[in-house]
Amino acid sequence: MKTGIELGKEKRRNGRIFICIGSLLIVFFIAVVVNGGSDKFSFKDLLIILITGLGSIALGIWLIFGWKKQLLKKDPKILFKEKQHYENIEFENEYVIVSKEYISFKQQPDHIFKRDEVLNMFYNKFSVRGSSFYLLEVKTVRMDDQLTINPDRFNIKDLIKGHVFDKQLEILGSACPYACIGKYDPGYVEHMRKMWREAQQAKLENMPDAKDVIHMSNGIG
Repeated sequence: MKTGIELGKEKRRNGRIFICIGSLLIVFFIAVVVNGGSDKFSFKDLLIILITGLGSIALGIWLIFGWKKQLLKKDPKILFKEKQHYENIEFENEYVIVSKEYISFKQQPDHIFKRDEVLNMFYNKFSVRGSSFYLLEVKTVRMDDQLTINPDRFNIKDLIKGHVFDKQLEILGSACPYACIGKYDPGYVEHMRKMWREAQQAKLENMPDAKDVIHMSNGIG
């Protein structure tokens, strides 16, 4: 799985390729028509060339610009968070990344959590048709999230002993000052969310009105 930044680079590169292909097809179409070579191609062939060229250019433009809108639907701040996260790494191993403000799990790098907003982290094990997988449950002040963990990525001996998951929770927990680690604690989560909402509301209530801001900036009042 790729981060939004990596995905963006790949999309832009592919977009430029499609635009180049489409432009060449359009140039070829114009050259054939202008130089009287249309008698060598049927109307249907020329139409296919024109539509393919325009379609390639349109696809290229979408790959360069449109992918971002789709990505930001899930998390409007994902690219900003990725930049802050991956440029300020303080600890990293083969499973987790801890930066100055965020944490993430390498199996799903598009899930990034603010360290001081994480309230609860714990694993749930599921078995489907003989295959086991795990969900890392992450509850923050804003939302509940689930990361699917593929056991094949872990050392099987450590996985059986439970050392890997315990170690990762220990690392992530030590990086998150308000996190309850290892088991679900709904009472704690709800209490902390209530406190957070009240703190956010207090901030909003203490913010000056727009008129006051204008007056202060003009040195009035």
